[in-house]
Amino acid sequence: MNKSLDSNEENGRFYAYILFGCAVSDMRKRRLGWWRRIRIIYRYPSKSFIFLLAKLTSLISNSRIVHCAVSDGQAVLDITVRGDWYWPFLLYILKYPSLTCLVRVSLVRPIDIDDYAVGIPKKVFPTILRWLSRGLVDTDDCASTVAKCLREAGADIPRHIVKPVELHDYLLKKGHKHVHLAGTVATQDNRSCCGP
Repeated sequence: MNKSLDSNEENGRFYAYILFGCAVSDMRKRRLGWWRRIRIIYRYPSKSFIFLLAKLTSLISNSRIVHCAVSDGQAVLDITVRGDWYWPFLLYILKYPSLTCLVRVSLVRPIDIDDYAVGIPKKVFPTILRWLSRGLVDTDDCASTVAKCLREAGADIPRHIVKPVELHDYLLKKGHKHVHLAGTVATQDNRSCCGP
């Protein structure tokens, strides 16, 4: 394994890995009849709710990037509507169905992702207020939590960044290293959420 990924430190700098995901429904366009859709919603209501939120986020933000997570190279803090969850870094990359890219962010201090309560469900309404207020309302959704982790580690992330796509674009504009993840569902059709 890469030394910088193992130790998360190289030449006195620390790194965080921000992982971005797309709406799965955008990649798996199937022609399903209404009865089949209703049956899927009936059988898997919580997954259907997550896919609906991802589709709404995609429509509102006018982007396919709908989710972000933060990692220190060992573990990934995945912030979802169902709560915060920790995953081993490589397992998350292999198992997340719509993961499309990651951005390696250079920091002055190590990132701290250990202080988050696991499994406490999140409310959607504060996120909508945050979007409408352009960052004035503080929430615990994925984009704001990742931005908070980066700010605590010394990165300069503006408060007006409220959506995963805005965070992605800002990090690329600042010149951080961008890596497409080949082989995921998001990139199997030769399209990426992060560009061509």
